[in-house]
Amino acid sequence: MDPRTRRLSLLFTIIFTIFFWTAVIRVLSLLYSPYPPSPAGPKILIEIPAGTGLKGTAKILARHGLIPSVPAFVLFGYVRGASAEIKAGTYEFSLPVAPAQLLRDLASGRVKVYRVTIPEGYNLFQIAEALAAAGITVREGFLQAARDPVLLSDLKIPGASAEGFLYPDTYYFARGINPELVVRKMAGKFWEIFAPLWEEAGPERRSSLTPERIVILASVIEKETADPAERPLIAAAFLNRLKKKMRLDSDPTVIYGIWDRFNGNLRRKDLENQTPYNTYRIHGLPAGPIANPGRDSLWAVLHPAPVPYLYFVSRNNGTHQFSSTLTEHNRWVYRYQKSHRGALKKSSAGTGTAGSRARKTK
Repeated sequence: MDPRTRRLSLLFTIIFTIFFWTAVIRVLSLLYSPYPPSPAGPKILIEIPAGTGLKGTAKILARHGLIPSVPAFVLFGYVRGASAEIKAGTYEFSLPVAPAQLLRDLASGRVKVYRVTIPEGYNLFQIAEALAAAGITVREGFLQAARDPVLLSDLKIPGASAEGFLYPDTYYFARGINPELVVRKMAGKFWEIFAPLWEEAGPERRSSLTPERIVILASVIEKETADPAERPLIAAAFLNRLKKKMRLDSDPTVIYGIWDRFNGNLRRKDLENQTPYNTYRIHGLPAGPIANPGRDSLWAVLHPAPVPYLYFVSRNNGTHQFSSTLTEHNRWVYRYQKSHRGALKKSSAGTGTAGSRARKTK
């Protein structure tokens, strides 16, 4: 090769190298520099539908002003091997944000999560409604998952549904999440709380009560009082009645049995409804849990107060008066409940006063 050709070849190589590295630096700058190059802006929510590919995702990002170049983002995604890893869902980004960070979040599925609080004592239907209201799951989809026999078996939950085994707590879920994952999360939290309580209870208590019976009774106690200090007393009263083969006569069990048609008023004729949950009509525990109890109610069943109580009635101030005899109990009923006879409101979640059919409110 003559000297002139070598010089031209060298010049071309130098120019190409300059242009190449300039382009690389420009692309890397686009991908790793916060965009748009402006002070902190508002948070932006974007929705990536299921089945959206890398190019479709890039177009959505560009439409929201999150990336400067669709081709550069797509090329970067292919180079990083993320073309098939984009996860569907709702994402929240704070401007400015580097496109490379966007790709990492989209590929890892770092979707926006929403807070939902499930209060102690919520039943399956109330949980389904709370999740639907928060946009987490569809009501019927959650109920179906909570009744899936395969899932229940996998989670070691006895009975026909997850009622009672969905621990009340504050959770964070992505919208549109598979309802099965919600059930798994809540049931997992239940066993996490229940397992040490079960171990601490000792062999005598474990031999007399199965986990299922503990949960059933705890769910009734949960609906009877909002005062944690009273729960061991109510647990004792119910356990004492069960030993004597007396009916529990609990209002919340009646309400649960007619939940689909309950209008908020518990009437005396409702007590005569024959359902598997109506403890005015059946002996022993209801057919299953009537709510999802918190730790205090579960603990109370395993550690009932050493008292001989068989009856209790509301003092109409959030607390209850306990009695060991029907005569004493009726005296308290007359004192506290003479002006509260008749229909009860659903919000009371009260119990029958075990033996006299007098009613209480909470």
